[in-house]
Amino acid sequence: MYHFGKHRHPKKPEPPLSFIRIFVSSPGDCEPERNVLDEVIARINETEGNLTGRQLKLFKWEDNVIPRLGLAPQDVVDDQTPLCDIYLGIMSSRFGGGGKRASGTEKEFRNALENVNAKTQAWMLFYFNDDPPQPKSVAASKELTRVFKFREEVEKLGIIGTYSGVRGSEKGFFERVEQHLRQLLQRPELSTARLSPTSLRPSRRELVMSKRHLRCGVTKHPPLADYQFTNDRQVTFSGYYVDLARDVAARTGLQVDFVPIQWQEFTSDIFAKPVADPRAIDLVLSVFETSERRDYADFTCNFHSIDLCAVVADDSKIQTLDDLRGMQLRWAVAEGEAGWEYAVRELRIESFNTIVVQNPDIGTALSIVSAAAGDVAVVDRVTAYRYIRMHPQAKIRLLKESVLKFKNGIMVPRQDPDFEAWVRDEFSTSRRSPQIAELESQMITDCGGAVTKYA
Repeated sequence: MYHFGKHRHPKKPEPPLSFIRIFVSSPGDCEPERNVLDEVIARINETEGNLTGRQLKLFKWEDNVIPRLGLAPQDVVDDQTPLCDIYLGIMSSRFGGGGKRASGTEKEFRNALENVNAKTQAWMLFYFNDDPPQPKSVAASKELTRVFKFREEVEKLGIIGTYSGVRGSEKGFFERVEQHLRQLLQRPELSTARLSPTSLRPSRRELVMSKRHLRCGVTKHPPLADYQFTNDRQVTFSGYYVDLARDVAARTGLQVDFVPIQWQEFTSDIFAKPVADPRAIDLVLSVFETSERRDYADFTCNFHSIDLCAVVADDSKIQTLDDLRGMQLRWAVAEGEAGWEYAVRELRIESFNTIVVQNPDIGTALSIVSAAAGDVAVVDRVTAYRYIRMHPQAKIRLLKESVLKFKNGIMVPRQDPDFEAWVRDEFSTSRRSPQIAELESQMITDCGGAVTKYA
């Protein structure tokens, strides 16, 4: 679809919130305690949270984990749990586990302890009920004994908190946790470089390395990156940047998955999908760096520069870029793409002179010119060459002069310098390998001068 005479300037997204993420860990008998935590967090965020510019955010399996068949329950939780800044454990009268199953709470506690020692997590809290229900069976008595033994171990680490009752007194769980979290927001441990106001979420690099799994979005931009659906709806991926990502994975021992990305998915929430979502991605391969995209993402590995060119009808009187200036022309551009940014933002073409193709489809913009419904299209030269090869009957031609050159590289989440540096280092290392360097030279040759090395 396309519309005539309407510029749709997307609303600039708000800056991302600064979160301190809290992982809540407990056996099943602590449901009342877990339930009051939402109110505790809401109260703190409305006061200290607003004053400090930080917002607490809970991660609880009952709210954040997507059900999945075929795995043990604890494995389902572990697979979807991100690295968090604070671990908050709770125990009353049950230790958890049973039969051949180990205690999930104990496992989560030991994982968090490893993260603290590795300095990938800032703080641990653990609360024990000082007035647990009295056991009424031998099995319940054994459970409580395991709780006491575990409590002795935790006390030696100096991170124990105690409570009596869920709420309603000075010693209540609600009151104790609220007091401690308010105090914790003021601690310097939560204002280190890793947990600064611009980077309070765990680095994406930490998530990738902990899962040993890198998920790359792939654009349809051959020969730099491409995907094709087969007859049985499988997807094949190809292109220089795909080969580059595969080399990174082979060197680092990571599993790499590719996800086809359509141009209309380039919005402020492109990296916001939950970890368990099959379309969640860590980065996007082969993307033009435009000012609109810089509103919601960062760019790295700008290895190439790509021409933006003007396309006109075969019989058009327009011969050079100078002919475009001062003329009343109908401009066909793909919304959100480099040509759209040039025409709408740089040249400030009046809305009644533009035909904006929605869900950015550069091919449609070119077909508008071919059908004489528009006078000029502004697209990248790589895509224009490919369109002409695939549509030899199209009555269009490219002006030889370059309108602009755009940097092309890898798009990563905003304000995550640790992950950006990791991507830059690893992809740059792979790029220098003889095999990848040969692929790059061949790709540039195949593009007929439309792509040049930028860095």
